[in-house]
Amino acid sequence: MSVDDAHAIVRNALQGADESTPGLHELRLADLNEAEREHAIAALRSLHQLDEALAVRSELHMVEIPWDEGVGGDA
Repeated sequence: MSVDDAHAIVRNALQGADESTPGLHELRLADLNEAEREHAIAALRSLHQLDEALAVRSELHMVEIPWDEGVGGDA
């Protein structure tokens, strides 16, 4: 698997593959209980970090983080 293929999979997980296949950005954290929300935030943070690392070697750009607080940073 090429780095571009791996990066495309991560991007699809975050953004969704198309309109009928949503990504994790569509997950409503408010609908989750506290434990689920903590796991979801950790998973999203990790995927955004992987996205950033793959973007260094990939032809694809990083996915924009649709929120400012908590996920993807040093929260």
